[in-house]
Amino acid sequence: MALFESYERRIDKINGVLAQYGIGSVEECREICKAEGFDPYEIVKGIQPICFENACWAYTVGAAIAIKSGVKSAAEAAKMICGSKLFDYATSCSSENAVIPVEAVYDQFMAEMKKNGCYLVTGEDREKLKNHMWKPNAKGKIALNPDIIAKSAQVIADGAGISIPEGTDILLVEGMEPILGDKFHDEKISPVLTVYKAKDFKDAYRILVELTNLVGRGHSCGIHTYKHEYIEFLGEHMKSSRITVRQSMSAGNGGHPFNRMPSTATLGCGTWGGNIVSENICLKHYMNTTWVARPLPEDMPSNEELFGEFNKPDMDVE
Repeated sequence: MALFESYERRIDKINGVLAQYGIGSVEECREICKAEGFDPYEIVKGIQPICFENACWAYTVGAAIAIKSGVKSAAEAAKMICGSKLFDYATSCSSENAVIPVEAVYDQFMAEMKKNGCYLVTGEDREKLKNHMWKPNAKGKIALNPDIIAKSAQVIADGAGISIPEGTDILLVEGMEPILGDKFHDEKISPVLTVYKAKDFKDAYRILVELTNLVGRGHSCGIHTYKHEYIEFLGEHMKSSRITVRQSMSAGNGGHPFNRMPSTATLGCGTWGGNIVSENICLKHYMNTTWVARPLPEDMPSNEELFGEFNKPDMDVE
């Protein structure tokens, strides 16, 4: 029985990813989660009864992979990123669009990405890939080619006229600067991932901010580290409504018991992204609230309390 939409077309690739984590089937993913005390499938159904089966099983698979994974090295980070990117051929808006490894671990990280089915496209082939992925639309504007959306790496490579090794799951390209001048910074909705090499965390943050301002303001970003100061820095400075730490973004962004964010398929991006809210849209956002305001003794703070060092004498008069 087909568990979700386009099951026959997708299940072989999904099973291939699950096998990398020692998981035998999509159904086993649900059992793994239940064994940990929660059922992502029922959580999603309970929040959004009209959602597609795709959503229920996507969050279930992502949760199971997260349970099976413990990101402590470049190898584990690469494995988690690839699993997230490959799910459903990266059609989720939460799928990783770019990664920014720092120089100290870059070579190791790229080697691990290769082990997880990635192939780095370079030189003339990179240009061919770009020209295939972005073409003039009916209005003459350069836009993402719909023929590459939700397609395998092999199908995309064939369309671009480039050769890739058998078994390639994800196409990598190295990002170029200035970032705005390189089309690969843009959203790709396909198993094509841009890699930016950063000198250090400070440089990685610079690249992340520019990418976010161009194609993801208010949405999300992720970080694979155990350095608390880096995590806190992003939380304090990024204009992103959610920051996933050592998680699959395609699963973590939508919320799970493993990260305590509300489970949803609708992600608010706040005023940064032109939205009303910055939270994961869930039941509370569909509930009306009535304020009953009775008279109370006035509790008005003084100007000194409100403005502190910025308080000026007679500012009420001004």
